[in-house]
Amino acid sequence: MAGKEFDASQYTREELIELNQKLSEYLGLALKELDIQAEIKEHYFRCKRIAEAAEARFEANPSAMSSALNTVNSALKELSRQETDIYNAARAKALEMALINTLKEFQDAAPNILKRFYENLEGVTHE
Repeated sequence: MAGKEFDASQYTREELIELNQKLSEYLGLALKELDIQAEIKEHYFRCKRIAEAAEARFEANPSAMSSALNTVNSALKELSRQETDIYNAARAKALEMALINTLKEFQDAAPNILKRFYENLEGVTHE
């Protein structure tokens, strides 16, 4: 968008979602909803099947069995950590949107309130 600026702060979340849908349709892009919970559950069951297969295959070899189970446990820990990170990110995003919407309501009382908010936000965001 050379020379053109788009200020998303003047739109509600619902309006931005609608704009995203219209642009995606216009550009021929299909919107996909990723069900994180289902993906994590699927990976959990995959790890469980791997552990069961390793147990059956390496039953006579405790060292190999231990290694296989440690690998599966590491995968499950990572999935759990990712689920927590995704949950926290979604909560932070919801909190930020609630705060922005509240600040918009008080824009008339304090005209520079959103500008100050974004200035203060720059110091705490990590990209």
